[in-house]
Amino acid sequence: MYPYRIIKTARSLNPYQINEINYDFVQKNQESLYNKLNTQLNSIKKIMEAIVSSIDYVYQYQYIQLEKDANNIKTLITQVEDNFKILKEYRYQILIYPYKYVITVPLLNQNEINNENYDQIQKVQEDIRNKLNTRLKSINEIISNLLRNENNNVCKLLHIQLVTDVNHTKIQIAQVNDNFKILEEHLSGNTEDNICSICCTYPNSVVLSCSIYHKICTNCEIELDRCPFCRALF
Repeated sequence: MYPYRIIKTARSLNPYQINEINYDFVQKNQESLYNKLNTQLNSIKKIMEAIVSSIDYVYQYQYIQLEKDANNIKTLITQVEDNFKILKEYRYQILIYPYKYVITVPLLNQNEINNENYDQIQKVQEDIRNKLNTRLKSINEIISNLLRNENNNVCKLLHIQLVTDVNHTKIQIAQVNDNFKILEEHLSGNTEDNICSICCTYPNSVVLSCSIYHKICTNCEIELDRCPFCRALF
């Protein structure tokens, strides 16, 4: 008469075991379990309603057992609902929120910049700056959408992470701006007063000059002890 002695089990999900590969399977499994538990609970309630007015002691004992089973199932349903919250949090953080990756912004070294690699370095910095600005704009849009659901605990947690990412992205943009200043300093140093008289380029370190002020860079100076133009000592 009572076909519900076998009660489904519901285990707590481990957030660290959820990934993009198994997310759909876990979601579907939890939904199936949730539906089965609710079906089981509704069936038990119907049986309880049918015997609630019975004076038969056998049925009264069965009612007590049914009530225990109903409470156990309610506990399991609560556990599945908690699992849904974990899945929802993962979905927000990983699937909906695509900005968990890190954009690295290395500090430029003035001594590593020259006329040959200048254009390439500038292009890389412009690309990084564009990506960071796009990232910042997108994160702010997500924050605006989350504020509509600020009572949701999952949204609150994600909002904290987003604000942290916004601040970090602003710091990175400031770093890129500093790199552009270094590039500008390199250009400002490319003057006739800073050209090597031997290799005729604008190296970073034109530090030597003879008595007639022929400029020699450190790369060319390695094999010289006199100015090749006037033979004066450095």
